[in-house]
Amino acid sequence: MEPDHNPDGATERSYLTRDTDFIKDHGAGELGLKNASDDIRVKATHIESLGLGIMGTVQLVSYGTWEGKPACLTILQFNHRGTTSASAFRRIEILVSCEPWISQSLDRQPVLRNFSPRRQLVRLDHDRGIWGWDALQRSWASNESTSDPALVNLTQSAPSISGSAWSNRRRMKLHQISWIIDSGNKEQWQVPDRLRFAFVVQYYSTFKATIEINAKTRLGLPFPLIALPWSKDDPLLFNGKTQIGRFAYTPSFDQLLDIHWAKLAPYLPEWDEVVRGKQTTSGESAQQPESHQKVSDRDFVYRVRRVPMHYERSDLSRLLGQVLLVENEEIIKVWSLTTSPYRSEKIATVTFDQIPGLLMKDAERGKNEWQFEAKDLLKEAHYMERTSYTETPPIAIDTNFLGFTPLHLAEVPESDCNVDIIAVTGLGGHAFGSWKSRGGSHMWLRDSLAFDLPGIRILVYGFDSHLGKSDSFQSISSIADQFQDSLRAIRSKDPRRPIIFIGHSLGGLIIKQALLSKAHDNCTDSDIVKATYAILFFGVPSQGMNIESIIPMVGDQPNRALVESLSKVSETLITQQAAFVQVFPLNGSELICFYETRQSPTAERKDASKWTMTGEPAVLVDPFSATHGSTVGFGLPMHRTHSDLVKFAAQDEDYERVDKDESRNS
Repeated sequence: MEPDHNPDGATERSYLTRDTDFIKDHGAGELGLKNASDDIRVKATHIESLGLGIMGTVQLVSYGTWEGKPACLTILQFNHRGTTSASAFRRIEILVSCEPWISQSLDRQPVLRNFSPRRQLVRLDHDRGIWGWDALQRSWASNESTSDPALVNLTQSAPSISGSAWSNRRRMKLHQISWIIDSGNKEQWQVPDRLRFAFVVQYYSTFKATIEINAKTRLGLPFPLIALPWSKDDPLLFNGKTQIGRFAYTPSFDQLLDIHWAKLAPYLPEWDEVVRGKQTTSGESAQQPESHQKVSDRDFVYRVRRVPMHYERSDLSRLLGQVLLVENEEIIKVWSLTTSPYRSEKIATVTFDQIPGLLMKDAERGKNEWQFEAKDLLKEAHYMERTSYTETPPIAIDTNFLGFTPLHLAEVPESDCNVDIIAVTGLGGHAFGSWKSRGGSHMWLRDSLAFDLPGIRILVYGFDSHLGKSDSFQSISSIADQFQDSLRAIRSKDPRRPIIFIGHSLGGLIIKQALLSKAHDNCTDSDIVKATYAILFFGVPSQGMNIESIIPMVGDQPNRALVESLSKVSETLITQQAAFVQVFPLNGSELICFYETRQSPTAERKDASKWTMTGEPAVLVDPFSATHGSTVGFGLPMHRTHSDLVKFAAQDEDYERVDKDESRNS
């Protein structure tokens, strides 16, 4: 590269934040530039234009290469003034033009190589009345032709971003980018007040960039508004050595993937907070669902599957940061990461200090499973580490925790685990959440038991038994059969490894049914029965439970039969109990039954579609039912409600009692 020709310090000064008023036209009396502070330069004009303005910030200038030639990656952010009234912006066009600092021959001009965003189109959520941005990122190869790429108008009525690049007839190479942010034709929509853009320019010597911004307001002013945060007289300068910020990816910018570009210029959270029919001001925020106002983001636990076997927690945090477009990886907390019981991969439990937008916007629509194609990122990681790469399926993230989830310590190889502890939750429960402390994040199976019994493989089993709006007609037997099949699959390598079962409420009935179905078999499945060393039941209604408040919740739904099979007059439970008494103890195994000694809140209807557990307190499972009528095993009381029987906090006295019993049998 040729020597830097620009004046000393001019490059650094050009990176200062620009706070610029909009003016009527290019010739509207500029009074020059002044320093408003040490790091902000203000362009003064004699036309205030209703206080409308734009602040331009250089967030990143990083030098690298494009196909082996010098290149510069730049990220700019623009904050708009005038977005909380009738003068809010309806349309903004941002034009970036790159030119050599000193006149050069045509074959040594700076060339635009890539940029982001490309095409982003709003998807409307008519049910909630919110519009959000869906990034339709497209890979874009360099184009040396003289033809101008068409500026595609994706829609005439919805908010959108369109990015295009072109050259003039003299230059013959791409050197300009135009981003058009159009809020559409709806009166209540407006351009978001913060936008971010990224681009790569290949260069031969020092070059400059000018930026012109044209705007239209919702007020409908009769003249165009123009701002020049970086004008021809005071442009951005790039000398090949003065950098801003730190770029964490490869310096070979032609190797950047679509997912990298999406992270460089992501959609921003506030873009999803513009409510149709109401503009949110600085003192307002979009109304969140009641449940979201009461629950911290940190309370939502995600399961991540298909994690490569060689990955450690830091590797997974970095990968999740890239696929979920999380700029600050410190908000990602990997709580557990251990070998999957199904195949050669790892499974993790993860929380976020702030839920990423890619997960939040789908969750609000009821989605609880996601897949992210990460093979390119994994290939890149293997390349950087000089390790071999095996094709892997997409990374899977979910919140439903169906099937088995391992929670034991990764430091202990699975081959060294000499006992399986398998926990099954109850009716309407969650495989992970049902075992968490009330109002806290402590999950005792993962955060206490795994450390107290390091040589144990700990697994929770999840199945769908939600009550409201259910189309399921499954029974205790059908759930038990599925549990039995899954159990056989994860124990195929070591079918005789001892098992300690933990069951809460309906979960205990599922365990009993699975064991009874194989108690007299001579096939391989009977290994599970023979391997059962101990069973811990928490509020398991072996003689039925109080379902008076649950029946109104399910009404005439198909799952009513499952709920009725839990009643105190259930033929299903009478038959199961009689059979269990005949076969227990199974191979000398021990049964411990914990029962509640506090009344539990019951379900009551708040409105036509909402039920809460705030009804009249009642005993859900009495001691006689929870202890099999004192005919098998022995019972231990806990001064807790039915749900809280398995919700232990850190250093909980009741947990110490349970841990002692498990330690004795492990």
